[in-house]
Amino acid sequence: MLIELFIFFQVVVLGLFLASFFTKQEILWALTAVVAAFLMFSSWNIEYYVYAYNTTSFAYDAIATVHNYPYLMGINMIFLALAVLLGIFDLFDKYGGGFAKKNPSK
Repeated sequence: MLIELFIFFQVVVLGLFLASFFTKQEILWALTAVVAAFLMFSSWNIEYYVYAYNTTSFAYDAIATVHNYPYLMGINMIFLALAVLLGIFDLFDKYGGGFAKKNPSK
């Protein structure tokens, strides 16, 4: 994945996470989890292009440079786990039916 696309999607994940945290919408938690999982799998190979002058064709050629960033996978794994956990908490909070309030433990 290109570094520019990765940065864009990382900003999208952060925005979705903050929006879903404050609005408590389950669909935003699901979108956050999907985009974080996508970034988790695609963050292993981040590439960008370096342009080098080719003397035979008298033009610049794009050379792909690939770097591995395993810590970015860990950051997105944390976002994925938090999105799933907090999304489930919001689901139970909204649709739980108050079972614990009706049947308190003795």
